[in-house]
Amino acid sequence: MAEFARRHPAAPITFEVHRVPFFLEPGYLEKPADFTEPHNTRMVRKFGSMDRFEQVKKRHGLIPRGAAVGRNESCGFTQPQLDKRVQSSTLNSHRLVLYVAKTYGLGRSEALYAALNRRHFMEAGVLNDPNMLKAALGDVSVGPGSGLEEAQAFLESDRGTSQVLEMYNVVTEQMGIHSIPTLIVDGKYMISGAATTGKVLDVLERVLSEGPSGTNGVFGDIELDGA
Repeated sequence: MAEFARRHPAAPITFEVHRVPFFLEPGYLEKPADFTEPHNTRMVRKFGSMDRFEQVKKRHGLIPRGAAVGRNESCGFTQPQLDKRVQSSTLNSHRLVLYVAKTYGLGRSEALYAALNRRHFMEAGVLNDPNMLKAALGDVSVGPGSGLEEAQAFLESDRGTSQVLEMYNVVTEQMGIHSIPTLIVDGKYMISGAATTGKVLDVLERVLSEGPSGTNGVFGDIELDGA
């Protein structure tokens, strides 16, 4: 948001980013907890062939988009590395991010989200692997000691599962969102797709000119249990 701050140096505005659970493969929820499959296997199943998947990759331009924000071969963000990804259910990752947000605040949960992204996209970590999730907790200083032990106990339970599924239901059934990324700003503006910086700035400036709605957020009534 450096560009927004440059445009509006005196703008009295603060904002928070709340991550909302979404399942790219909801069918994984019906499989054993340790189920995994190679990324390319999933993509061929989704698009019908490797050739069509290659066309989608070219159209999305994930590598150029990453390079534009400093994600390149220097940190392992390359197409060969992305192709090494292993897909799984993301239920436990969602539960853990929500737990850390509730217990330690959004700054810490955002750091956890970044750590999970790094481990998955650049290190081929499996997002439902308990050992990887516990290691990611260490990345953001949730622990050592009782903090880490409590987070691990939460992870090893089923607490938070119903809330994750409830949020997902709100997203898909009530809001009609069936793809990501989708950004909801001030509870009323929706930006779908991997939006450019300019598009996000335009929406933020519109909210600034209109004044905030005062909404408690689309998911404000859903409380995480056991956190």
